[in-house]
Amino acid sequence: MLKQITMPNFFILGAAKSGTTLLYHTLKQHPDIFLTSIKEPGFLCEHVEYFNNPADYFELFDAVKDEKIIGEASHIYMSDPKAARIIKALSPNAKFVVTLRNPADRAYSMYLNLRRDGFEFNNRFEKALRVEDKRLNSVRFKKDNPKFFWNYLYFHSGLYGEQLKRYFALFDKEQFHIITLNQLKNNFEETIKGIFHFLDIDENMELKLKKEAKNTGNDIRFFLIQRLRRKLPREYRKYIQFLVDSNKIKAKPINPATKSILMERYENDLRLLYELTGIDLTE
Repeated sequence: MLKQITMPNFFILGAAKSGTTLLYHTLKQHPDIFLTSIKEPGFLCEHVEYFNNPADYFELFDAVKDEKIIGEASHIYMSDPKAARIIKALSPNAKFVVTLRNPADRAYSMYLNLRRDGFEFNNRFEKALRVEDKRLNSVRFKKDNPKFFWNYLYFHSGLYGEQLKRYFALFDKEQFHIITLNQLKNNFEETIKGIFHFLDIDENMELKLKKEAKNTGNDIRFFLIQRLRRKLPREYRKYIQFLVDSNKIKAKPINPATKSILMERYENDLRLLYELTGIDLTE
């Protein structure tokens, strides 16, 4: 007898570097919520990063028991232009949780993340921003970059208003619960209970706040060390761990002038975001 395929009915969309990992590990503790064992399966979009066939993706849901909420967390569904249509076809009644953050701060955080992991060779954020339009229009870079394509587009991947407008054209707004990273950090219990209420599950569960990753505030000295680590098989990486550790330096805050320029560029999109959601991220 063939086993029936279990369909997801819940997605943590993103944005990247805005608390999706924190949400994933927190919500996973609720007995009424099933989230895939792998965060970021990222299958339901154009630029697939991890899974290349539907069998592997849907096997992630084979462990579902009697949970009411069945889902996954892939921030790439937020920025990828084709993901909304694919999700609509698969799960038209799905519910979505979206967490947002000041887009300039998010862009810089994404840049540092790719630097630490050996995926971004530009040694200054401003340099990476200058090549973004070239990357956006490069067929070769779109095909051959080693990470998810839209993560390299630090400015464009933070156009929340444009991204949510795309989803709202296909789904009812009532299917979305939108929060900010500041709410998640400063009013954790209240914010999580709000998500439980939105999902119509027990709101009285006491869940633990997952600690942030230790390397969040780090940059690197030399890109080649990070690249070497990435190229080595996992079993050999331990032999250069001392180099990786010594390569870390404390990241400088985003340059105020760079942030100001970015926020000017985001002005129209942030206005659209406010019109769509009432959320103000200008500060």
